Amino acid sequence: MRKSRSALPERALKTMPPARRVAYLTLEQCRARDDMPGVPLQAALDQALRAARLGPLDAALATNLAYGLPRFRERLEWLLNRFLKRPDRIIPAHKDILRLAAYELIFLDAVPAYASLNWAVETSKAAFGPTLGALTNAVLRKVAALGEKTCDHAFFASEIKDPHELHSVWHCQPAWIINHFSGCYPESEARAYLEAFTAEAVMGVRLNTRKSGWEALAAELSATEGCLAAQGASLLFSAAHKPAKLEQLIREGRASRQSYAAQEALTALLNIAAASPDFSQTLQNGVWDACAGHGGKTCALLEQGIPVKLAGDPHTGRLKGLREDLARLGLTDIAPALAAADAAASCPLRACPPVILADVPCSGLGTLGRRPDIKYNRKPEDLPALAALQTRIINNLYTCLPAGGYLLYLTCTLNPAENENQITSLLARHPKAELIGVRQTPPDSPAHEFFYGAVIRKE
Repeated sequence: MRKSRSALPERALKTMPPARRVAYLTLEQCRARDDMPGVPLQAALDQALRAARLGPLDAALATNLAYGLPRFRERLEWLLNRFLKRPDRIIPAHKDILRLAAYELIFLDAVPAYASLNWAVETSKAAFGPTLGALTNAVLRKVAALGEKTCDHAFFASEIKDPHELHSVWHCQPAWIINHFSGCYPESEARAYLEAFTAEAVMGVRLNTRKSGWEALAAELSATEGCLAAQGASLLFSAAHKPAKLEQLIREGRASRQSYAAQEALTALLNIAAASPDFSQTLQNGVWDACAGHGGKTCALLEQGIPVKLAGDPHTGRLKGLREDLARLGLTDIAPALAAADAAASCPLRACPPVILADVPCSGLGTLGRRPDIKYNRKPEDLPALAALQTRIINNLYTCLPAGGYLLYLTCTLNPAENENQITSLLARHPKAELIGVRQTPPDSPAHEFFYGAVIRKE
């Protein structure tokens, strides 16, 4: 991670309350600059929280701000620009102060308006002088005076006459993403996807089924106020009402954070493959998690008693985290071989396992609610390159796969070129391959994330 630095002078940073300072520094790290891409939001936030050592309440506020601003940035920007004569002349550091305070005024009822105004004005004064401090005060007071209009679609529709601009502002997405969804999906489906990305923030939890008493724990947690959905060891919570003892459960290796939609997708692929009479036996001969990432799916499979022979990822830092998770969850006795390997290269094992899980690198357009920074660090021209990489990966893995083996293909994006078209092309290249089934997260999923998956059996 690049060295942390701030466009605000130290005296201004010191005027910011701790939670706002952490959120601001996180957003600074996420901003692309000097021909460098922004640091991923979660990584930047983790770094800032470690350095600040905030208490639980301040850490929760910092997290809310750091994720909330990019999720709603287009709407916040439009509201602020209504009261700025020259919005193009506001430097990024000042914009972040205005956006953060406006987000508090609009979305955080528990924070008094005077508190949001006070820190934003004082920080602006310390950083840019009394004139811009006064401008900050005036603009934010006008935003606050709009009241409920700031969350009323009818108000935006009455003010924004261009339908494309309205979609971009209301759904809080850059114009290219609005155009992408409109071009790829029916109108009602595209709207459902876009609305999901500004819906209530949620958090997925996976219970460790290797630990005794997990069924009773699942029943207990599913009965709590914040639980939105539960299926076996998978639970979904409102991010604002997560279980009080979750951190303790994670430390004890009884639970892990993992996308609920990702857990659903993996389970669905296993169930689809199970329609083949020989799959259960084939599965017991081992799995290669070819794009393991941080290892959530590797651990989930191991917890279910499914032997993972190999977990590979080109990033050694992710493998280090996976190794730590295997120890935390008590899975070291059945841990797979770990390899810093490219899934587009040959299998690192002498004999390739007969089931390959390929959660391939993708544009991530199905996770814009959980990872809002994607919409700024991703560009439309990135999509063809990612599709080409996926083609190389799927070609290589299918070649490595033993005859009669199964390829489980998975993405967390909404892009036919990375989803359906990849499977269609693979089947065209290998006419004897058998498509067992496909699965797409439905648009009304309470998880607000969307995965595509397919199961293919090699001839």
